[in-house]
Amino acid sequence: MRVTIHLLTKDRPSELAMCLNSLYTQTFKNWDLILVDSGSTPVITYKFINDIIQRIRLSGHWVKYINKMGWCDIGKLRNIAIEEDIFNRTCLRIDDDSIADSEYLDRLVQCYIHYSGYKEGQVAEKLVAVGGVVPPCGSPKIYMPIPESGIFNEIKFDLDGNITYIADDGGYTYDPFLQGMCSVALPSHHLRSSFIFPNPTFDKRVPLYPEEYGQTGYREETDWCIAFAYAGGKMYTVTDAICWHAHGRSGGARIPNYQEIAQINDIHFREKIKRWYQERGNPFENKK
Repeated sequence: MRVTIHLLTKDRPSELAMCLNSLYTQTFKNWDLILVDSGSTPVITYKFINDIIQRIRLSGHWVKYINKMGWCDIGKLRNIAIEEDIFNRTCLRIDDDSIADSEYLDRLVQCYIHYSGYKEGQVAEKLVAVGGVVPPCGSPKIYMPIPESGIFNEIKFDLDGNITYIADDGGYTYDPFLQGMCSVALPSHHLRSSFIFPNPTFDKRVPLYPEEYGQTGYREETDWCIAFAYAGGKMYTVTDAICWHAHGRSGGARIPNYQEIAQINDIHFREKIKRWYQERGNPFENKK
């Protein structure tokens, strides 16, 4: 299987360099890259970025750079990457401030093949998307694995629509002696930041990204996951596939009213999930 990595970047050359280097060192080698740049300064003007991209190309990976300076709608930018990706049937979306462990892509791919029934050159039998664990870079520990848990990223509501339970990827610590021994794919109703999914260019069951949310992420990510579930898709989180996320000054803090936007997005997410639970029961009942 060959995967196209869809990577959006905006004025974060240092973080982008770390992300690209983490992709370059992946144990899974069958990938290509589409880099969509909407920053005020093109990242390819930085020599160290050009050097990394050249190294990636010389290693046998196809790379396409797309300049969309000043275009801030993140959903539209993600769809541009999809529209340009006419070669591979599977995609990985990843943020430019992410640092993937060397086996991250390999573990996602193995899980994706297992659950989707993927066969080379064909649309996958089952509609599946697979993510990993996304701890913040500043954490001293890794949040995984959690093989005893039967759920991941789940919200539950009572009959009045009040939230009674939340399970997310922010509270599980990791024993380093277990690494590589506890790979477990847990059902999920929401994938975070970086995940593998079928390419909508080839698989028309897969939704494109919503395009009305401006430059902030998370909301388009939430709505995509909900639309994917509506289409019959199943989502899984691999507990020992880790992609660090460098939250901080250069992330959402670049937007003056980011905290206000984040709160609005969180309310949006909870209301959407609540409405679905009330109307249809638990749509994310996703037995292994």
